[in-house]
Amino acid sequence: MIELTGQFALLSAKYDFPEQREPNQKYMIASTPRSGSTLLAMKLWETGLLGAPLEYVNVQSWMVAMIARLQVGDLRTYCQKVLSLRTSPNGVFGIKVHPAQMDFLINTGTVHHFLPKQVIRVRRRDTVGQAISLVIASQTRQFSSLESARAEPVYRTAAITQALSTLRKGEAIWDEHLQRMAASVHTCWYEDLIDNFEPVLDQVCDFLLPGQPHKRQLNLPALERQASSRNAEWRDMYMQETR
Repeated sequence: MIELTGQFALLSAKYDFPEQREPNQKYMIASTPRSGSTLLAMKLWETGLLGAPLEYVNVQSWMVAMIARLQVGDLRTYCQKVLSLRTSPNGVFGIKVHPAQMDFLINTGTVHHFLPKQVIRVRRRDTVGQAISLVIASQTRQFSSLESARAEPVYRTAAITQALSTLRKGEAIWDEHLQRMAASVHTCWYEDLIDNFEPVLDQVCDFLLPGQPHKRQLNLPALERQASSRNAEWRDMYMQETR
């Protein structure tokens, strides 16, 4: 049996819902990397009413680990198993998706498995700060506080510029996808999540399940904010060099 460690432990059977069932409501967290979407996803999961929204179609990491755990041989079976194991008892399933993952679903013809009724779009006003966070995470291979850094990050202006371009393209891709999707959209911002989290969470929960209480029911590993003084230093350096 595969051993799931770090953040990937969230894919283990320990975190499946107790009864397998088909969802009657699906929602999607539409985001780009380093936007605060993981923090929001974990808080929604903790309610016990809003599924377990992870990156189940991240072909570079999460999906590989989940396929290994489930021992499935085709995408259709994989999608069905994820839906049945990660739908909360009230019939709600959530998934977190980045632009490349949405493209994967469309290109493989599996998007219909996860087409949502509602979309939570998570964005970040400070895209330079987001790009810096992405560069640091990519270099250290530490994408969450549940992981350990594997290397020391090195400041490179070109890397931040490239990350900024990638993030802007990602937001443009979401603009196009969401225009075509028959789903209602609620947008929340990273800065609001960080500054005053509870009201933002309340708004998202009310959007997904209007009029229903959404107190924390499940105990999940706690996430810590990863930004440090390095992020601010790199931002000052980048703004000076590109002014």
